Amino acid sequence: MRTIFKVAALCFLGVAVFAAVYLALSVTFELKGLDFITNGNCILRISYSTNRPATARLTTYDNQVLDEVRLDPGAGSADLVLVENRAPFRAPVLVTIEQEGKVIWSSGLQAPAVSIRFTGIVEWGWDNEAGQSTIESVAVVLGNSGGLPVYVSRVTGQLDGRLVDGASTEWTPVGGGELGRWVMPGSEEDILLEWNGPPFSPGIHGFKLTAEDVDGMELATMAFPSIINVPSEYVHGERMAEEWSGGVEAPAGWYRSENWRI
Repeated sequence: MRTIFKVAALCFLGVAVFAAVYLALSVTFELKGLDFITNGNCILRISYSTNRPATARLTTYDNQVLDEVRLDPGAGSADLVLVENRAPFRAPVLVTIEQEGKVIWSSGLQAPAVSIRFTGIVEWGWDNEAGQSTIESVAVVLGNSGGLPVYVSRVTGQLDGRLVDGASTEWTPVGGGELGRWVMPGSEEDILLEWNGPPFSPGIHGFKLTAEDVDGMELATMAFPSIINVPSEYVHGERMAEEWSGGVEAPAGWYRSENWRI
């Protein structure tokens, strides 16, 4: 009977030792998540768990290495730099994780795909010297249906001459608004832009927007212009009391305020 117990104890000890050795020698890796961190740079943060060192590598599809980082046991996360100093990047990339010389995980991230949509003029202004309307702020919608973040530096506008029988004149730049924002993949954002641009005459005009990167290159533009009705000063005047007597060039009973609103 004692012999049986001794044999069983030895078997149990053998199994325990084998299991300990197997676990010590086995290689495990768990990818817990990928996150974009944006400031001046755009960083891909890899969250993981591993019992052996691994390597994460960021490459273009033609095998140009953009960045790589060692994934050490116990660290939990590591960063790959996608873009430095808000520079434009318009190509898809490949993220690969290797461990002990073998590729254990790989995935592609598609290039940014920016869209821009005009919502409306939020606030009109008035240029006293020119006697014409200006734009103070504009509402737009920016989207990114790609797989990588994109930095939109500025939104600019173009205006045509008056539309006559459906025909428009040559497009003319009419200022823009500084944005300075990363737009995340799969997002669509409502944005209010403070606008700076020249005055232009009242009437019906075509108006279109373009999103630009830090180099002033086009990221997206509206496929079709929107139609805006540029107001005259009278539209935004303030009706005063009947005893008002005019000292400005406006119809009797109307006053041109310096800071009128819609």
